[in-house]
Amino acid sequence: MNDTLQFGLNGLKGVKQFGEDHPLTPANAVATAAFTGVSNAITSIETLDANRLNGSSTSRGASEEKQLLRKLLRSQVSDLSRISKTLDKTTHPDVASQLKLGPSGSYAAMVTLANNAVTVVTPIKTVFIDRGAATTVIEDLQASIDALEAAIDRRLGRKGKRIGSNADLQAALRAGRAHVAVLDGIMRIAHKNSPGLLAEWKAAKRMQRRQPAEATVPPPSGGGGGSGSGSGGTPPTGS
Repeated sequence: MNDTLQFGLNGLKGVKQFGEDHPLTPANAVATAAFTGVSNAITSIETLDANRLNGSSTSRGASEEKQLLRKLLRSQVSDLSRISKTLDKTTHPDVASQLKLGPSGSYAAMVTLANNAVTVVTPIKTVFIDRGAATTVIEDLQASIDALEAAIDRRLGRKGKRIGSNADLQAALRAGRAHVAVLDGIMRIAHKNSPGLLAEWKAAKRMQRRQPAEATVPPPSGGGGGSGSGSGGTPPTGS
């Protein structure tokens, strides 16, 4: 979650806490509905963010899988390219050049290179099998191609979902802030004669950088009762 969303979420939580600490008497139906809207927005933001994080983890996993699959695919094509260089140039004049392994570049380029290898090798696969390739060489190559394409699709799909999730988060925050705007008008009137509560409301509704923390009591200065010669203390003045 970026800072803007986090600050906004903290502000919504501050508003919710204010409503719980200082309920209006008598109750105001519009304010009650707005506080419920704020609470729902908080739940929605936290749920969406959890889903976004899960999507990001899956996306990273797909990215790592793509790297491994590209390496495997390149190794498989490299084996075929190496064999092609041993073929009789008279019988198979163009195979070595067709299977020449240049830079694969992007993942899509690697898939294209591997698909080309399938096309070239399939009609003469027995020649490659006779020279050490697996009897399932074409099937193995196609399986790797399919796996890499699936990983690419998952990565792209998760990226799209992540973008959509961020948009949903922004929308949920805007919805929550709209409820806060309604509450602001009500609270300014309800607490106009209570400067302390009005100041507390204004602080609560701000998009806070941190979640409201519980007040802490500072430790007492000095060492308290006991010997006046404690560490860092001022020795008693003699008479």
